[in-house]
Amino acid sequence: MTATISSALPPTRRVAPARQLRIAHVTATFWAGSGGIILREALALDDERYSNTILAPGYGALFDRAEEAGLSVIRLKRMGAGRRVYPWADVEAVRELTAHLRAGDFDLVHTHAGRAGLVGRLAARQVGVPAVVHTLHGFPFNEFQSPLTRSVLRSVERRLARITDYFLTDGTMVASEAVRLKIAPPDRIRALISPIDAVTPVPTGPRSSEQRLGWPSRRGRWTWWRQSPL
Repeated sequence: MTATISSALPPTRRVAPARQLRIAHVTATFWAGSGGIILREALALDDERYSNTILAPGYGALFDRAEEAGLSVIRLKRMGAGRRVYPWADVEAVRELTAHLRAGDFDLVHTHAGRAGLVGRLAARQVGVPAVVHTLHGFPFNEFQSPLTRSVLRSVERRLARITDYFLTDGTMVASEAVRLKIAPPDRIRALISPIDAVTPVPTGPRSSEQRLGWPSRRGRWTWWRQSPL
């Protein structure tokens, strides 16, 4: 008796499309520098797989560019700008951000720098966001502060590490310092190199603006050119 193997393929099972992964990018400075990095970061993700929302103080200069690119933006009213951390002044900012994160039902919160890192990670913790990533663009403490202030801020950063799943940094120097200061464990941190745009230098020939204004020519000297925010 010969067995016959059917060549017919089994019926194809329909797989429901997976929901987009919802990512909240939280920053206190949405302009040149870290703001440009955040905008690049959001635009680089596959918009079919990821839904990106940028949350930042409402006066950020890159909001228009983000909206033109199709990104969702939320203008925060309570969060102050900058990297410095003021725990008592940021209570209202935590409450506001907590409400937005709860309403957005986010899967991942990515915070940047000192102030947004504090406010964003505390808000994500209260809401119960499944994953939290923090990018260190530097540190909220420095050698110009009093020893007590530096000690308190270092302690705050170390405690925040307990509710942070992964760390990213701008370059290896920040990463190595974060590990040395016990702000981030070595197995949960990665150093990245942020890209910059090439800027075409302004020519300094006979028709240069300096000569039109009667200023000495810069020819033969080193000239520093400011890079664009994106």
